[in-house]
Amino acid sequence: MMRKAAVLAGIFVLGLFITAINAQIPQTVPVNEIEEKELSPRRGFVPPNIDLSHLNGYLMPQKLSAANAVTKFDWRDSGIVTAVRNQGSCGSCYAFASLANIESKMLFDNEGTFDFSENNAKECNYYDASCGGGSYQLLVNLYSKDGMVLESCDSYSAGDVACKTTCSTIKTLLDWRIISTNSVPSTSVLKNYIQTYGPVYTTYYAGDASDAAWENEMNNYDGSYTMYYTGSYATNHAVMIVGWDDNLVHDGGTGAWIVKNSWGTAWGGTCGYGTEKGYFTIAYNSANIGQYSSFMYGWQDYDIAGFFMHYDDGGFTNYWGYGTPTGWGMCKFIAPDDID
Repeated sequence: MMRKAAVLAGIFVLGLFITAINAQIPQTVPVNEIEEKELSPRRGFVPPNIDLSHLNGYLMPQKLSAANAVTKFDWRDSGIVTAVRNQGSCGSCYAFASLANIESKMLFDNEGTFDFSENNAKECNYYDASCGGGSYQLLVNLYSKDGMVLESCDSYSAGDVACKTTCSTIKTLLDWRIISTNSVPSTSVLKNYIQTYGPVYTTYYAGDASDAAWENEMNNYDGSYTMYYTGSYATNHAVMIVGWDDNLVHDGGTGAWIVKNSWGTAWGGTCGYGTEKGYFTIAYNSANIGQYSSFMYGWQDYDIAGFFMHYDDGGFTNYWGYGTPTGWGMCKFIAPDDID
């Protein structure tokens, strides 16, 4: 039987060009190894293992219009958000936030409700990141090459356990898009992405030993107010923004994001919708929320006859630039004889 080939032009861009707004791309960018670091409990975002600071977001102006933005928006009102999960004391927020985004994408595309396995994501990625922290970028290669499996086959364990390889793949990622890297996009740009493409994965600073007071406030948040933080520490927690409310009042003024966390339903509040807790609201631009925002754009049902052709088992780890803000690229693959 002839097999079909799934060919993607690079795991990172997944067949897309990347535009660096108002930036100059250096000739080469060095690879940074994933650093071992002590994470505060229930955090777990570690920046990508390659320097992306020259990027300032992937903007698609033909799809976005500031005029369409509304003062209050919440994807939960449309049933485009799955249930709140609990990562426990494991630094696996990157798996929970990325799969929350993917599950919302399934609902956004009228594909139905899925509960994908965070355990499989944290244990079966190339770097074996587990509870040591990671990022959506780290998992893009896994979701593209090996796909997502169901929670019912690989249930969550808040610890470093073995990768389970016997589960059936349900979906595979075809297209993933970056909104921002280590800079915070404008509130209007982020709103438009959310309104146009659904809830987005993002990161923010959730406190640690550098600011124990903020860490304590995050740990004990009850949903009764909107948080506001003026510090500038690096982000260390991945979550999903589901909407916003320009009229929410906080110590710095008005306006805040509505955010789905992965600390269970005994934490946080409902934040204006239903009875399920586990959400929080935080002022625009607080705690660097919005850095490393991204979302799944394209996917497919797992194709048992498919063959994934790629060069980089570990995903995107290096690249070259030519001093211009837009780059185009192509990968050449020589298919085996039995691939159609």
